[in-house]
Amino acid sequence: MNSRAQRSDLHRIGLLGAESSGKTTLAVALVSELNNLGIPAVLVPEYLRTWCEQSGRLPTIDDQAEILRDQIAAEDTTARAHPGAVLVCDPAAVTTPLYSQLYFGQAASIDTELLRRYQRLIWCNIDIDWSPDPLRDSPVMRARMHDLIAGYMPKWQRIHGGLIPLVSGSVEERLRQAWQPNLPNISP
Repeated sequence: MNSRAQRSDLHRIGLLGAESSGKTTLAVALVSELNNLGIPAVLVPEYLRTWCEQSGRLPTIDDQAEILRDQIAAEDTTARAHPGAVLVCDPAAVTTPLYSQLYFGQAASIDTELLRRYQRLIWCNIDIDWSPDPLRDSPVMRARMHDLIAGYMPKWQRIHGGLIPLVSGSVEERLRQAWQPNLPNISP
């Protein structure tokens, strides 16, 4: 990216990927890179973590609608608090119904309109070491989630209207790949 970058009034970047696929690391790097270029950017963190910490437990299928609603609300609240900033959403809201499908065999609904909330979607590969975390399951479930996303990807790219890049490698490599092709309204 170069310093000639421009921003739109509202721009959301949504990250897709399984647990321990580098979404948060990439999100932090994207926010930093944009801010270094003089483009206001802010991170919208995963609401699920907050929910688990506040509830003291892992969610059930009955909790999924609330988690999705609150992830969307966090994005909207952040957009209002930071007008004109690029929102880097870790993860994209569509991740909640995907996890419902993976863990509970059903999703309340994988609403494809959720994809249209983002001007840019970036899919993180599982080519990095799995990192244990109290809220993470296992490398096996990570691979299953990755495969689930892969199954939806052709349809999602049609709905979203363009390439959803699968980024791999180091953080620097992922940053480069995330900007190919160029972001709408933001020239890298």
